[in-house]
Amino acid sequence: MKSVDQIAARFADLGVDVREENPGAGPFHAALGLAEIGRSEWLGEGQPHPILHLRRHVR
Repeated sequence: MKSVDQIAARFADLGVDVREENPGAGPFHAALGLAEIGRSEWLGEGQPHPILHLRRHVR
C-alpha cells in the first residue's frame, strides 16, 4: 500500500498493536509485511482483550 511504503521510506521499523479478536486484522497487516512479534493478554487500560504486537523491519 502506498501510504505504508511512504512511511517505511522514513522509518526503519514500523509497528502496530491490534486486538486479537479482530479476525480481519491478521491477514490485512500480513499483506502489509507486518509480522507478529509478541502478544499481551490485556489492553493498557487493564481490560482483558488480547493484543497482538506486529512489526515490519525496513532495510
